[in-house]
Amino acid sequence: MVGVRMLLVEQNWPLSLTNKNLSGEYLSKAMEFEKKLMENALDWYSLCVVVLFLKMFATSAYQGFYRLSRRVFLNPEDAQVFQKHPAAEELPQVRRASKAWLNDLENIPIFCSLGIAYVFLGAPPKYASWLFSIFT
Repeated sequence: MVGVRMLLVEQNWPLSLTNKNLSGEYLSKAMEFEKKLMENALDWYSLCVVVLFLKMFATSAYQGFYRLSRRVFLNPEDAQVFQKHPAAEELPQVRRASKAWLNDLENIPIFCSLGIAYVFLGAPPKYASWLFSIFT
């Protein structure tokens, strides 16, 4: 946030949000600011990696929520913690989350490898936003 604030000060932007006067000058500065904010491939790569991390975190939370709220566990050790018997089969929601995890584990390392190669090879940044966003 400090970097964004410094960029705003550098561009002579008013830092208060109370100024509602959006003249053409402010709109052109807003477009300039947007270009500077995500102008290279590393910015897009970083954003997409964070989004993928949050997606995997949400999948884990979803899976954990259904396991804990229904108290259905396949592993005897997990079931013993809640004084339950191990279940014969997994809940459908947990199975689906597990499949999503397996899919992520197959595809995200490839994305990370190819994405960082794209950044380090100096490929055109204008295509990075499309390529990285489509995968994400």
